Amino acid sequence: MDNFDLKKYLAEGKLLKEGNMKTPMQELLEWVRATLPMDLETPQMIEEKIESMLEKEKEVMCGFATNFVEYECFASFEGEVNCDLSTEEYFDKTFNTK
Repeated sequence: MDNFDLKKYLAEGKLLKEGNMKTPMQELLEWVRATLPMDLETPQMIEEKIESMLEKEKEVMCGFATNFVEYECFASFEGEVNCDLSTEEYFDKTFNTK
């Protein structure tokens, strides 16, 4: 794999824009609130479970980002960033999603 070109990546606008995205759990919570009748016990339990998972999701996402940067990518003294795996490859290696 070619070395990761951070300047090119930034120039292409591929980084997530601050404050304009929702996590999948946030989107799911919005969907539950908009779709299910919240006056029933089961939808309320679902809402509570999703809310409780938001902090865990944050921890997992932050841990993933830290591990990717610290262990899979490193910056050389010349300022180049070298990655053996793409973020998608590292995700597949980290999480059992299949």
